[in-house]
Amino acid sequence: MNLKKAIKILNIRKLNSLEQLRTTYLNRAHEAHPDKNPEKDTTEDFRKVMEAYEFCLGHIDDLFKHYNIKEQPSAEEISKKTRVENLDDIFADIFGFSQSKTTIGYLEPQIIYLTLHELMTGVLKKQKMMAYRKCPDCRGIGAKSGHIARICTYCFGQGVIKKKKTEKNPRGCPRCFGRGRIVTDKCARCQGFGRLKQYHQQKFYIPVGLKPNEQFTIKSQDLITNKQTEICIEPRLYRDPIFQIDNYDLVCQYHVDFHSHNKDESLKLKTPIEEVPFVIGKKVKKGDVIRIQGKGLYKSNSKKDRGDLFINICSKKHSLFKRLWGGLFGKA
Repeated sequence: MNLKKAIKILNIRKLNSLEQLRTTYLNRAHEAHPDKNPEKDTTEDFRKVMEAYEFCLGHIDDLFKHYNIKEQPSAEEISKKTRVENLDDIFADIFGFSQSKTTIGYLEPQIIYLTLHELMTGVLKKQKMMAYRKCPDCRGIGAKSGHIARICTYCFGQGVIKKKKTEKNPRGCPRCFGRGRIVTDKCARCQGFGRLKQYHQQKFYIPVGLKPNEQFTIKSQDLITNKQTEICIEPRLYRDPIFQIDNYDLVCQYHVDFHSHNKDESLKLKTPIEEVPFVIGKKVKKGDVIRIQGKGLYKSNSKKDRGDLFINICSKKHSLFKRLWGGLFGKA
């Protein structure tokens, strides 16, 4: 990389200030970002844009001389005006985050335990959740005063690694730990992370249609700052004594005494939200499955589509006394 190549990659036609360099870089980053170009792979172009920007920052004196700019910026000014942040800076616009409407920082999945009834009907919750606020010493950069952070070239500044573009839950970058940048001279207070951990009380509604052990982003009310935000949650289900979940289906067992069962039986099974009528035929046998359509979990918040209810037929277990009594006298 040299100065002429960096200028060509960033397409710098004229330059009057450090802020103009940053604006030019943002425009090129938007154009070359892989998520903005789903029809073709622009990963290499995006990497070159970041490398060119870093080269210009590292050779700012030569760049300014090339454009006959007399006033040279100080290292502290460069640190303030060219800081590279993940969601808070260039990627805030690329991914559609709004700093005025959304509080960035609750993106680490929070475990929410729910009963089966809460999962099927929705519930309003209040819970303390871990958040991150900008470090006041480094202003969220993660570097000491007068130093800048380099963009992580392993994740291209995104903070996450996607094996496929359609991947819903990409893993965090192992080199920058999700921050999208690399810091050599770390801030002593936040140790280069740029964020300080804190806990905020959140008020949020768990809608129907969520699946356990998967991650979802929902709206929330931060009761500390009294602002609307978004939180990333992972619902977990308390163990239910009767029902199990298979995708959006409810599964349970029903025990039949086959020694006395000789006619059709009309029964009702009480699920967490309703009573479901079903019939056990007189010819039923162990291992049969009764399927009742549309009595499982809701598949979306609209409540228009539901999974099914599966009733597995099992043999009724008798006590030891009854088994001995039946063996001696031929009775069940």
